[in-house]
Amino acid sequence: MDSVLFLFFSSRFEQNCAGASNEGSSASSSERALQAAFQMLHEVLAPYPHIRIALADERPQTRTFLRGQSEWERDLAARYVGDTVDLYPDALERAEATRLDRILRFVDHHKVEHWLALDDTWKWPERYQRFQVGVPHGWPIVEPEVVEKLVNRLRSMPATPNRFND
Repeated sequence: MDSVLFLFFSSRFEQNCAGASNEGSSASSSERALQAAFQMLHEVLAPYPHIRIALADERPQTRTFLRGQSEWERDLAARYVGDTVDLYPDALERAEATRLDRILRFVDHHKVEHWLALDDTWKWPERYQRFQVGVPHGWPIVEPEVVEKLVNRLRSMPATPNRFND
């Protein structure tokens, strides 16, 4: 499978991105924050057509930007390969699984060879930290330091054939 970037947008992501997004927009601050984050991801991922995205987020508002008609929304929708929660049909099992558990199940199920996860909420066990692109507490993901960190990690992901569309 292609290299996959797992995304999780906590309410903290949204709150912190809101200030860096379109202040004059009529959209809610949560929508503006997600729009700013997805637009940033579109720009950052442009040089890496082999990288797909998967969501590690259960909230439906996160998916709205994968159904839009703008260029960046269509690009991200084409990269989208699924949600980690889809592999947990049982609500109780899903609720008990950590985000890392859900990601690892997705990786195993889809035979993902190369992956990263953009995550701001907790520190992963040491053996998995190399896969986490951590966002410091309170930082918006559109912050230049966070973008630079993500870009540096994406550069190290090898190009792999697109097996999702085979």
